[in-house]
Amino acid sequence: MSILALDLGAKRIGVAVNPVGKIVLELSTLAQTELTMQLDHFIEEYHIQTLIIGRTRSGLPLAQKIIADLAKEYPGLQTVELDETLTTKEAERQLAREGGGDSDARAARLLLEQYLNRA
Repeated sequence: MSILALDLGAKRIGVAVNPVGKIVLELSTLAQTELTMQLDHFIEEYHIQTLIIGRTRSGLPLAQKIIADLAKEYPGLQTVELDETLTTKEAERQLAREGGGDSDARAARLLLEQYLNRA
């Protein structure tokens, strides 16, 4: 079962995938305007069955809109909302220790790892 995670931000969306087992890959960071087109690509390429959407209290309306849109577009796709508070801060801390990287994609990876550890 492949899982895709989206870390929703005001301007950018971090993306990570769990293609098999406990492996989690940071994919990319998208502008919100790119989401629909790229999501089609990711769902097809990785055979996504579950979508994890990270949201904060302030981002709840955006998360709810995305989930509603996805339910119409992909009726067989399971969607799960998770609180992503502090994932970006933790991603920034990790990347500072590692010498840099994409904090949005890392935050999505942390969100997906959080989900897998709960399962």
